[in-house]
Amino acid sequence: MAANSRNEQSAGRNSRRTREWVDMALTGLALTALGALAAFRVYQYWAYEVDDALITVRAAHNFAAGYGFVYNRGGPRVESHSSHLVWMLQVAVAWLTGGYALWMTRLAGVTGFAVSVLCAAGMARDLVRWSVSAGGRRGQANHEDAARTDAAALPLSRLTFWAGASTLVSTNILATGAVSGLETALFAGLVAAACWGFQRLAAGEGGWATVAAAGVAAGLATWTRPEGIAWAVGLGLFASLVAAFGAGSLAAAPARRPLFALLTATVFWSVLTVFRLVVYGRFHPNPYYAKLGGPALDRVAGGAAYLNGFVVHHLGWVLLAGAVAGVLLTRGRAARGAAAMLLAGAAGHLGVTVWEGGDWIPHLRFVAPVLAPLAALLSAALGLGLLRLAPRHTVAVSAAASLIFAVLFLGAAQRPNRRATDEIQTRVYGWYDAHVPLGKWLGEWNAHRLRSGRAPLTVALEDIGFVGLLSNAQIIDLAGLADPDWARLIYDSRGKARYPTKRLVLGQRPEVIVLTAGALLPQGGPRWMNPTVDTIANDPDFRQHYRQRAVYTHKHFPGDGYYLHVFLRADIYDEPPLAPDPPRPRAWAGWDLPPPR
Repeated sequence: MAANSRNEQSAGRNSRRTREWVDMALTGLALTALGALAAFRVYQYWAYEVDDALITVRAAHNFAAGYGFVYNRGGPRVESHSSHLVWMLQVAVAWLTGGYALWMTRLAGVTGFAVSVLCAAGMARDLVRWSVSAGGRRGQANHEDAARTDAAALPLSRLTFWAGASTLVSTNILATGAVSGLETALFAGLVAAACWGFQRLAAGEGGWATVAAAGVAAGLATWTRPEGIAWAVGLGLFASLVAAFGAGSLAAAPARRPLFALLTATVFWSVLTVFRLVVYGRFHPNPYYAKLGGPALDRVAGGAAYLNGFVVHHLGWVLLAGAVAGVLLTRGRAARGAAAMLLAGAAGHLGVTVWEGGDWIPHLRFVAPVLAPLAALLSAALGLGLLRLAPRHTVAVSAAASLIFAVLFLGAAQRPNRRATDEIQTRVYGWYDAHVPLGKWLGEWNAHRLRSGRAPLTVALEDIGFVGLLSNAQIIDLAGLADPDWARLIYDSRGKARYPTKRLVLGQRPEVIVLTAGALLPQGGPRWMNPTVDTIANDPDFRQHYRQRAVYTHKHFPGDGYYLHVFLRADIYDEPPLAPDPPRPRAWAGWDLPPPR
């Protein structure tokens, strides 16, 4: 009898060991496949650089060269960038190399991409584990059944969470954000790490090392994007309430730990805020004021369209539906509270995105931080659902289900990915076809003026990244990112600026004004892209003192409706030492002809 019992125990151990080895092998294959796909995404978009990223590069290089916290050398102090952490990385690059480079930001972005995937998997694993433990304690007939359920959940928790993580590499959002030079993927990675840390603290797991990790991740997130402080406060307070509700007392150590992590993040935010107030005299970075200066209704309408693009056209509805299911399927106060915290954080961030009006930069960078929390909840929903359906065959069923889900989502994502790829490639070609040649020509002209002892060029335009960096000219930013006065424009109900354009632009008499236009209007003439540009173009003073010299456009996509009309001040129209040589679409015979349809 004893021998039979020992044989059964040995067979059970061998079976469990075999199941764990199979589970580890399948998990390794899943991780390898996800890593390969992520690496392909990064390689696919490696040439992608966003114009705005070079605004930060120029500001950082000016500081490293000893000109202070300025965008224009000798100009006013202005925080022309949205991410102080990225600015610090670019300052380090300038100190190390003495030149311009985006490799440091790209390295941070790729790291953030990987962290987002791993943290999504970790959060899902913990949610499944806590739910199984709570369900076993409350719903199993005896301890033996509970132990069997816990053992079966181990391979399940190692497999199904990769299904949700596959959504992060199936879309282009994090991949393009990782290589663009912006803070997109870095911020997403820091938010994901903070979410995982606060999730563990909410469940009463993790010691002071977890407190420090969650606090530092949330604190660095506040240095990366203005929305970081909202994430830190929301996660900290929500996690403390979940921990207190589970422990039964606010004085309990698990309930205090999320508050200590929040305090750590608040210290980071406070240091940066004091720095901003002392150095720049502003509570927020300058782009915050430029972005929120328009009419609220117009912003909300644009933000709703932006959210619709994510939910409808980029399969965001799959993540949102899976996240809701994840909250509903979790068991126990700790697991359900932590799941609700992730969903509330994602929903709050999407709400802020709508209020801010979305963004023009391809593609959907503002929704990047919500991907990891939503993917974690989706993975947990899949795992817990399969555990209920097939508790005795978890390895085979969860592996098959995870593979099927990943393949289906990857296939469904291809159509929006192709659309996004076209948009991104258009931007890349456009910046390199139009802004880079324009910046180089203005740079040669500006260098000639400086060698002859004259003042540097002053150029007024939008999209100041490439042109500002390559020309080294004084820039009047028509979008307001690099001008503390322009950023605080007051708009009327039609979105036109009440602030006098003459003082900000025409009153300074810049040598060059670059106005952005779309396709020609039916009655002839350019269709200016926004009210500010339209106001300048139709001003009598502008018409009298400026003459158009050239038009730069996209040679690869001449019909996409984006043209840079370059106007020179009439008294220096013939001054440039070199004639501009913008890339001309083959269908054009001259600049006075309409673009091809």
